[in-house]
Amino acid sequence: MVWFWRRFWKYHKINRSVYLTILKSIIFSKVIHFFIFVEIIYTNENDVTVTWTQSTDPSGVAGYWLERKINAIAGNSSDNLNNDIKVNDFIRLGFTYDSPTWLRLREETTQYLYTLEDATSLEAEVNPAVINVFPEYNLRTPAKITGSAAFIIGEVGLISIDYSRKDYSGTKFKSNSTVDFSQQNSIMSNNLKAANTLRIGGELRHKKFSYRGGYKMEQSPYKDTAVYGDLKGFSLGLGYDFIGFRLDVAYENSKRKMDRQFFNAGNLDTARIDRTNSNVSLTLSMNL
Repeated sequence: MVWFWRRFWKYHKINRSVYLTILKSIIFSKVIHFFIFVEIIYTNENDVTVTWTQSTDPSGVAGYWLERKINAIAGNSSDNLNNDIKVNDFIRLGFTYDSPTWLRLREETTQYLYTLEDATSLEAEVNPAVINVFPEYNLRTPAKITGSAAFIIGEVGLISIDYSRKDYSGTKFKSNSTVDFSQQNSIMSNNLKAANTLRIGGELRHKKFSYRGGYKMEQSPYKDTAVYGDLKGFSLGLGYDFIGFRLDVAYENSKRKMDRQFFNAGNLDTARIDRTNSNVSLTLSMNL
């Protein structure tokens, strides 16, 4: 007789966030505008994972219930500097600097275990009711720079180009306690790299209709692109103005290749995944 186990999972997540955004606009002249954003976020995230494993063996343990709760509290801040230059009625230039994001993280966990033996109906419960508080640590994500240009074609339409660069190898963990993150920082520095993103888009207007199209290419942040490949995609859109309202429909398609290790045990090859995402959106807006 062959006995087997059945396993069921239940996952529940609650996320509470508070955002504070400060915007400062500086106008030097009719052609140069500066915008400064300061964003502060407080997040309290609770993850609850419940595992119920059941056996068909009547002589052994019928099943066990394992419940694990994780409470993560994070506070982060970041700055954004945006510069917009109107060269003439035909050309607009822009530059954006997104500062590194500093996150302060604190994690807490609790666990609960319950087992049931079928033959004797013997129950066992382990509930220490102890909250494990881990040392607080900091995470700094890298900065990003973006340059943009827009070419205005009168009342007919426009063409825009955006280029951005972000060096993911600069991601760093840091702790004020005795916790040493040198190994984790070394792994990120050796496996991550700078990634470039290019976006090209255009819009053509004819009477009450607007026709849009765009192309996007995002480089992988990994040095080994087989792990997580570059993303390439395109978008199409159509807009229509009527009686103080605007109706827009858009389609977006993107593709990326990646390797995925489904099992940690054994000498198994990774699976090559070709991921394709398609999104369709419909928006109705009011002109005020």
